[in-house]
Amino acid sequence: MLYVVVSLVALMGFASLGVDLARVQVAKTELRRAADAAAMAAAANLTGGVTAAQSAAVSLAAANTVDGNSQVLDSTNDIEFGTWSTTTRTFTVLSGSARSGANAIRVTTRRTAARGTAIPLLFAQVVGQRTCDVSATSTAFSAGMPAELVGLSGINVQNNFFGGTYNSGSTTSPTHSTILDGAYAASNAAITAGMNEALDGVVLGPSGTSNLTTANAPIVLSSAIAYPLPTGGTTTMDFTISGTQYVSGGTYYANDLTINNGGVLAFSGAATVYLSGNVKFMGDATIMAYNSVPGNLKIYHTGTGSFGSATANNDVITADVYCPGVDFVVKNNAVLTGRFIFKTITAKNNLDFYYDEALTPTYFSGTSSGVSIVK
Repeated sequence: MLYVVVSLVALMGFASLGVDLARVQVAKTELRRAADAAAMAAAANLTGGVTAAQSAAVSLAAANTVDGNSQVLDSTNDIEFGTWSTTTRTFTVLSGSARSGANAIRVTTRRTAARGTAIPLLFAQVVGQRTCDVSATSTAFSAGMPAELVGLSGINVQNNFFGGTYNSGSTTSPTHSTILDGAYAASNAAITAGMNEALDGVVLGPSGTSNLTTANAPIVLSSAIAYPLPTGGTTTMDFTISGTQYVSGGTYYANDLTINNGGVLAFSGAATVYLSGNVKFMGDATIMAYNSVPGNLKIYHTGTGSFGSATANNDVITADVYCPGVDFVVKNNAVLTGRFIFKTITAKNNLDFYYDEALTPTYFSGTSSGVSIVK
């Protein structure tokens, strides 16, 4: 009798391998299919915001069955927003408000005992194993076009317009010869240059035009590029910079900011600056983020105004600048490093622009060039 019992247990074990294992493997395949569908749907809806992406993931997961039941996602714990590096092929998780800058979604589908959804086992119960936890993870990347240099109502550079990309994690001194790729300029109106432009391409609203010769054909959007004015504290204080002035990290509010000829405004820590008036360059002017990393200096303008000067030469700005209601103008030899969103951009000669790929991307809506599973 003992031999019979032992033999039956052994037979049940083999049956478990043949039946239960097959059931678990099928469930794993179904979970992966559901995770892929949910991640793709969420990534395709990133431009609609966090809630839209979560809803799309939950809906597509539910449309898939696992072991005969619709797959249920926990929108808080099963859906992660992040950035995908095409260079290192790594996913970096974002949280809170930073999720709005995600370019990738990671979805984990689960059937677990903790949720009461584990895959039940038939023959393995004989050896004390009643269920099996199963999960699958999928990461989808949205290859949208990030905002780099934007003049919502027009960009004009008379001569020598250069744009390239770099990554401040590798270098803080990009040059024409060290860029990773060409940059993009964007506008709802005309992008014009007299001669000698070198950019990857342009992004245009439905009414936008361009006379630039670029490496790639223009990307024309179905709707106008739009960026809301930022909100922030208000102040009537004006500031004037003469010589080199270092400012500690923190948050600052200003009306007019004047930089005298040869003036340098540099920061010794990460800073955010809210402006409500005009930024005036009285000649050569420099605005420099901490450690020359654009992400360390956020400049917001809460209204309309001007930035620079039509007579200013040899100007250098290293920052992440968001001033969608402001007209930016310089004369000769300007170097812009980081990301720049203005109402208009005007320069006479020699405008160099370097987009920092280390910045959390801000995307043009409607420009997704495809969503793909990357991991």
